[in-house]
Amino acid sequence: MRKILTLAAIFVAPIAALAQVSGSSFFSQIASDWHAGFSFDSNGEFLTPADVHGYGSSGTLSNYGASGTLKFEAAKDRHAFTFNIGYSYLNYDFSSDYFNFSDTNKVFFRAFYTGKISDRWGAFAIVSTSSAAAKEAKLMDGMQGLFGAGASYAFSENLQLGLGMAAYSRLDNTWLPLPAGFLNWKINDSLSLRVFEGVALVWDVFKDGTLTLNASGEYKNSYFRIHERGNVKRSFCDSSYEFTIGANYNFSEFAYISASIGGNFGRELGFRSNSVSAEDIDVDAAAVFYIHAGVRF
Repeated sequence: MRKILTLAAIFVAPIAALAQVSGSSFFSQIASDWHAGFSFDSNGEFLTPADVHGYGSSGTLSNYGASGTLKFEAAKDRHAFTFNIGYSYLNYDFSSDYFNFSDTNKVFFRAFYTGKISDRWGAFAIVSTSSAAAKEAKLMDGMQGLFGAGASYAFSENLQLGLGMAAYSRLDNTWLPLPAGFLNWKINDSLSLRVFEGVALVWDVFKDGTLTLNASGEYKNSYFRIHERGNVKRSFCDSSYEFTIGANYNFSEFAYISASIGGNFGRELGFRSNSVSAEDIDVDAAAVFYIHAGVRF
């Protein structure tokens, strides 16, 4: 039930000029300023060791990983598009031999569309597909996706809201209907609030986008295929809540770097065998660190 309720907080973003958020998993999907053309974001992350509990497991778990995302943005008349394609690597460093996997790989593609119907009304759509698996399993056996659409309304130049519905494909589990939406609120010249797969409060220090500070919170969940045991198909879901504070600095309109620190809480690894829930592993709270660097061209 916890997963279903928190998954309902997944939001779809508009293609708009939104402040960049250092740290969070949705960082690379929205640029600090809408940029016609290509951009590339690289990311490194580290979660400190935390104790694990459940089903006879013991010891600690830490994670480190890296990812890269290539983004293309274009607009014509009343239509705007954003395409993301990328790869991520995440290592599960267990101190115990109870778990027999460590390296995971993920490839993903996302497409966003926004269209302006009138001065205030608009529409949006999203298609997101990915495939993730441990090194010992076949990457393409971990396919999953999200598809959604909805309507948007601009209350003013500083406040836009979108609402709709999405269908979410969970690995070895049923499809899940979800509300889809976004909120973009420029509170004043320095402060803005953004909702997109989480909530971010962003402060533009010099009011020119050069240096931004932010605080963000989100619910994270990722599905991975792991190798079979006999003829038993297996997978797991890694879910948690994450809160970070960070800073982003733009060297120019073409390059940026950011860093953030935060906490990862309520983490759970849910394993499934032949599409049936098998065991759940709880992971204690841990500190998390992110660093990003990117270029636009």
